[in-house]
Amino acid sequence: MIVRAALIAAFLTVTPILEPKASQSDTVAALQKNRICFLNGRDRTYLFWRDFEDFIQLAARNLGIELSVYRANSNPFRQLEILNELAQNDACQAIITRTLKRNGIELLEIAERAKKPIFLVNSSLTIEQQKEMDDTGRKFIYWVGEMLPDDELAGYQQAKALTLAARKNKLDDEGMVHMVALAGPHANNASLARVSGLRRYATEDKKVNIAQIVNSEDVSQQIAAHRTSAILERYPQTNIVWTHNDQIALGVSNATRNSKRKILIGGMDWSHEAIEEIKKGNIELSLGGHVMHGAWALILVYDYLNGIQPTVKSVRIPLEILTSDNYQAFKTIKAANNFDFSTYSKVLNRSLGKYNFALPNLDKSSTIE
Repeated sequence: MIVRAALIAAFLTVTPILEPKASQSDTVAALQKNRICFLNGRDRTYLFWRDFEDFIQLAARNLGIELSVYRANSNPFRQLEILNELAQNDACQAIITRTLKRNGIELLEIAERAKKPIFLVNSSLTIEQQKEMDDTGRKFIYWVGEMLPDDELAGYQQAKALTLAARKNKLDDEGMVHMVALAGPHANNASLARVSGLRRYATEDKKVNIAQIVNSEDVSQQIAAHRTSAILERYPQTNIVWTHNDQIALGVSNATRNSKRKILIGGMDWSHEAIEEIKKGNIELSLGGHVMHGAWALILVYDYLNGIQPTVKSVRIPLEILTSDNYQAFKTIKAANNFDFSTYSKVLNRSLGKYNFALPNLDKSSTIE
């Protein structure tokens, strides 16, 4: 199976307003250097956000953007403080960030008061917040857009893929599979959506028994390993462990390494460490692609600052499944250093009819015309 359209967002139709230059590199040099701030709600101790930062910084270098990175270290109040400072800073032309613990409205309000363009990536408003905005007709003029993974679908896909793999490997009991789930924080939008997808699959497949869903505010490998040992002692018949992300999946893998019973583990994020474990057969699969969403968002903000207004504000992209059959299709962050994000900008490539965001080193059949 070839990794296909997870990262492909061919949906924004715009009219370029810049005259073509002699070459792409000349265009980058001729444009005024943009100064954009990325406010990471987490920090680099999270494998996903480490790689996320690496990709957005690579894209900034390709585009000639002066990118400043700030980190809230999972503290929503600190995030609001930093955003307030950046919103008042003329050296920061636009801000890319994510929501933390449902603070999306507050983030947008700060940007709106300062008339500072803001783009939300990975996590945005809750369904309730969006409904309230729709009902009241409230609008944020400086909210450029949002790019989100389809987390509900990802939770569903992981559960389905693990179940099919268990049956293929004859780990089931006459079709019945026994699953436990290690979810993320209670108030985390992504975790809530992924668990919703997991539950949806379980209602469709009556031979999936979810023994327990455990939320964790701490998603470290150490905590995941400790909880896995306790859960498997409580539910020894378990043959599938569904997880919120790769970091948890790695902890589960460590805890089950010497298990006499074959247990299939799923993760999300496409971290380098998880891919290595998939290669070794210790983790069954990982869903991902959203690790590059910061880079794609930076391209949209860059084009916006240079006169191209996206016609679609919200972009939700399905994730793709990486297994031992196709992990080679995704080269790690180091390999991606040869990837030129400037070729995806409409400002720099007037011939582009649509944004076509695809991973490096993919077969051409995975792209959208």
